[in-house]
Amino acid sequence: MENRKQTIYHVFSTFAVGGPQRRFAMLAREMPDYNHVISAMDNQYEAESLLQGQCSYQRHPVSIQKSGGFSVSNIRHLREQMQDLSPDMLCTYNWGSFEAVIANGGQVSGKTLVPHLHFEDGFGPDESPAEQNWKRVFARRLFLRNTQVVVPSRVLETLATRKWGLRPRLVKHLPNGVSLERFQPVTDRHDERLVIGTLGALRAEKNIARLISAYQQADIADKARLVIAGDGSDRPHLEALAKECGLQDDVTFSGHTDKPEEVYAGFDLFALSSDTEQMPIALLEAMACGLPVVATEVGDVASMVSSENAPYVLQKSDEAGFARALATLVDDMALRRELGRHNRQQVAEQFSQEQMVNQYKALFSQILSGSL
Repeated sequence: MENRKQTIYHVFSTFAVGGPQRRFAMLAREMPDYNHVISAMDNQYEAESLLQGQCSYQRHPVSIQKSGGFSVSNIRHLREQMQDLSPDMLCTYNWGSFEAVIANGGQVSGKTLVPHLHFEDGFGPDESPAEQNWKRVFARRLFLRNTQVVVPSRVLETLATRKWGLRPRLVKHLPNGVSLERFQPVTDRHDERLVIGTLGALRAEKNIARLISAYQQADIADKARLVIAGDGSDRPHLEALAKECGLQDDVTFSGHTDKPEEVYAGFDLFALSSDTEQMPIALLEAMACGLPVVATEVGDVASMVSSENAPYVLQKSDEAGFARALATLVDDMALRRELGRHNRQQVAEQFSQEQMVNQYKALFSQILSGSL
């Protein structure tokens, strides 16, 4: 008799395309022995395109009423959902899924409906490692006290144990990883101008406006154009900003893509201008593609890039330095290639998909077997 597949219920704040969703899709493809049931608290499921035809999954819409805090009716509904689904394990993702954390119970007695793994990947524009919402800190301390928590960055690991007061044995640092086979360098590009590129959700915390401003300040439009890949609520504002700066012919918004490897293949230089990140998957993908990086010093970014590339990771306030770094790399092809080569090697040694998948396979197995 064939063994049944175990079911994992994943509750996301949103299943729009972003770092946690892309990592989940990667893991789901590499772990075909599980059935995956997905709920999004905002009922946005654009990231389904990353899964279709790749793994066994099911969308499970939820009836959630948005509120300024925790809703008793939302918690009751989510608990009923879990009781009906009877999954073997619950995975919750970031603050937006916290009502599902509460619905599963366990914050006081340690007894949950199902075994639980919670992911914390970072923050939106309303919170940062340096500026924590005290109500959320208290809620994390209370409701995650008996839960295994996974964080991708050392910054978050420190925050979880010292600020939130979680027990170190329940906080696991698992770095993100990417496929070196899928993301490979391209050396035969022949564009008239170089391409400075970025890829990600166009939201306020990504601060693409900083990148547009630095690109203008660098005064390199005759040598390089700027390509902004991705979509999101900030796009109309950013398009208006590019036009206001007189850069409408030099800045391209290429929109959402399900094939980021093809986007990176058109870049000569990757830029990340976020106000807050922890361990951005887009940065790892760009590094795997052999691209040099100019970035803001957020989360673990400075330690993610190769030591050779580290001088081009700047403080968020140093827009002039960001602009100079762009100009320096645009003007020096040999330096770009050297940094790109070291960045790819860094991914191969520390952040490969194989390493990440093996760590998650072991963790899921331990939680499902009750040995953790």
